[in-house]
Amino acid sequence: MFKHIDLDLEALKPIIEYNLYSSKEPAMNLYYRNTPIWILLNTAINSEEFIKIMIFNNDYFDIACVYTFCKYYEKELNEIDLNNFDKQCVGRVLRYVFISLGYKAKRRTRSIFYPIKYGTLYERGDTSE
Repeated sequence: MFKHIDLDLEALKPIIEYNLYSSKEPAMNLYYRNTPIWILLNTAINSEEFIKIMIFNNDYFDIACVYTFCKYYEKELNEIDLNNFDKQCVGRVLRYVFISLGYKAKRRTRSIFYPIKYGTLYERGDTSE
């Protein structure tokens, strides 16, 4: 029923970093300012456990990655004052994890239960499983 999620974080990290750091992504502004949300995002994209949970929630429960991020790091997010730009950047940075794994955007979602209202669900680019 559930497909095992094989994830080699050591192989994935350079791909994510290349895709993110070589882009003209506005979220890189957070990197250069070394903000608390950037530090938390960097922790997330370097956590194999978080990435596996995020992929599992996306693939099997249609839970957008930003909502998984909000729940997984709920305590830490309560201590950070997020502005609209910060909220948009969470989704933008997490998008690079999915792009690096060969996913493509499927559809947007909305939730009133998380500090970030809009998220995106992703689907595998190779749907011939």
